[in-house]
Amino acid sequence: MKQPHNIDPSSQPDEQFAHGLQRAEQMVASRDYEQAAELFQQLIHQIPVGAEWERAHVGLSECHHALGSVTEVIPLLIRALRARPNSEALLCLLAENYALQRQFGRAVRELERGLTRGCRGPLIHRCLAEMFLQQEKPDEAIEECRRSLEQDVNQGTVYEILAEAHMQRGQNDEAIAALRGALATDPDDPRYYLRIAGIHRQQGCTGEAAAILREGRQRCPYAVEIGEALLECLHDLGSVGAVIDEALAIHKRVPRNLFVLDVLTFAYMQKGDLRSAERTIRQTLAISPLDGLNRLKLASLYHQEGSFSRAREEYERVLHSERQGALREEVQRALDAIDECQLQQIAMLVAENPVFRVKLGRDPDSALKDYSFCLSEPSVEYLKSMMVNGLMEGGCLRHGGTVH
Repeated sequence: MKQPHNIDPSSQPDEQFAHGLQRAEQMVASRDYEQAAELFQQLIHQIPVGAEWERAHVGLSECHHALGSVTEVIPLLIRALRARPNSEALLCLLAENYALQRQFGRAVRELERGLTRGCRGPLIHRCLAEMFLQQEKPDEAIEECRRSLEQDVNQGTVYEILAEAHMQRGQNDEAIAALRGALATDPDDPRYYLRIAGIHRQQGCTGEAAAILREGRQRCPYAVEIGEALLECLHDLGSVGAVIDEALAIHKRVPRNLFVLDVLTFAYMQKGDLRSAERTIRQTLAISPLDGLNRLKLASLYHQEGSFSRAREEYERVLHSERQGALREEVQRALDAIDECQLQQIAMLVAENPVFRVKLGRDPDSALKDYSFCLSEPSVEYLKSMMVNGLMEGGCLRHGGTVH
């Protein structure tokens, strides 16, 4: 049986309650919810009704949520509100719990009862706005946001609710203005730049989206998500050089960001800078060696250059990787294409180069190695059978030139 949490009897009541609450909240921070719930429960029975008593109820409800015993939260808050009927914090917490159970009408009724009892602070109007928003009642949500902001303009959350309400009404410009209000309350919060940019992109205004994201990059230089969104915008604008510059700047700060490396690889390939693309792919594979898609990119790059031996090596790494089964068909087609291309080259050499033709007839393996061919074993056997049967004539492969 667990022992009750001891509270020092020699200390003054206010001190011991404050100390107990602090201990319980530290347990919550450490995710020791069961112990925290026991201590909060003990404190609720000992603390006089007041602000600290409310605080214990809020903490206990958080523990119940974390432990999955949500059904215990609403009765707990109803009992607490009987003792503190004008507590906006408890009232909003009760409404939020009703909302979690999709009982939005019940949540609104509780909040409106609070208004009739004189609870008219910014918190209750914010909570009402959120309930109306979730019911897709944007007009009511906007009105409650206005009432909340009249009392306290420095509420980023309320501006966010206001922006969502305007979005529900299709008022994109008003939504952006609301988010600008949120930005004024906290210009170092990356979320606001991202949301404004998102609305601009929905409107097809990619240039404006890039501009707000650049503003965000200045204010929040280490917010990688802003940089990533800016890369997407620059790509949509077709600014390959700007994409490379931005990606390199992010890569310098966050060298293991795979998204940025992928964007950089694609931009280099668009630019035709295959050496830089190869270097970037290899950086990606150094971080994620089992990344079959990037290994396939590397193989394709070598294939494109005509470096068949290196391409085959990378293709076969993908082919033999158990985790990349979805790529096997594509890789096998690429390997077959390498063989077919080389067989055509061999046929031309047989027709044009008598030294090679003689070497190939005497020692096919040595001849292929000397001329840097890298056929698969089945294709080598196919070639040998053609030579033995005299089927390679006139600089082309007979019977369609296919390997398999």
